[in-house]
Amino acid sequence: MGIFITVEGGEGSGKSTHIKTMADWLEDLGYKVVLTRDPGATEIGDALRPLILDKKYDVSHEAELLLYLACRAELVDKVIQPGLETADIVLCDRFFDSTAVYQGIIRGWDSALLNQMHRKFSRNVIPDHTFLFDVDPKIGLSRSEGYDKNESKWEEEGLATHRRINNAFLELATGTGFSIIDANKDIDAVWDDFIIEFIKIFFPKSIPVSDYDSCFFMGRGCIKEYSCVKDWKTCGLYSYFDFLLKNF
Repeated sequence: MGIFITVEGGEGSGKSTHIKTMADWLEDLGYKVVLTRDPGATEIGDALRPLILDKKYDVSHEAELLLYLACRAELVDKVIQPGLETADIVLCDRFFDSTAVYQGIIRGWDSALLNQMHRKFSRNVIPDHTFLFDVDPKIGLSRSEGYDKNESKWEEEGLATHRRINNAFLELATGTGFSIIDANKDIDAVWDDFIIEFIKIFFPKSIPVSDYDSCFFMGRGCIKEYSCVKDWKTCGLYSYFDFLLKNF
């Protein structure tokens, strides 16, 4: 049975970029990885996604919730559960936690109802771990200005709404099974933090923290001044990390 990992965060947090990089990184190490997104990634999900996210469609809050549920039901049935049976790791860009925040906190749907629907229609699939990319909403919205304008419905919401979204995610992340990544930093620094947190979670006894901080494979405190970061397989500790990653 594979591992199910999700990433969450507000608009412009960079989570989609980093989960793609993580998928490539793990595949380079020999893992079979399924990379997916919610909503989408199925024939029905890709057809419904524009109805949910494109601002040109005036969708009621009731219909919006049901569309998300339909997309996720298909995603679980066609991608996530088969992936967990055949792959080593399933990485998903957003999942039920986004519904808990956007439809629960922002739209006002009862959390008990949302949980019941998840159990019924999404087979109560729960991530093994979730990485929350925490970004200041003002920074995130400025980044998302260059994103796909056909999926800008949520970007059109005011800053106050996005602050509520951010606070709701942070409150969720106080529970077990979450890691918070500071996504206000530049893209390389965020990636460093993401991969370090990943290894700390899955290899808690593998190496002391002081070694993480000095390891140039991680791009931190590198005595080669980061020259090897783009070609990390040349790192002197690569074989050690490769062994760890292939044996977790």
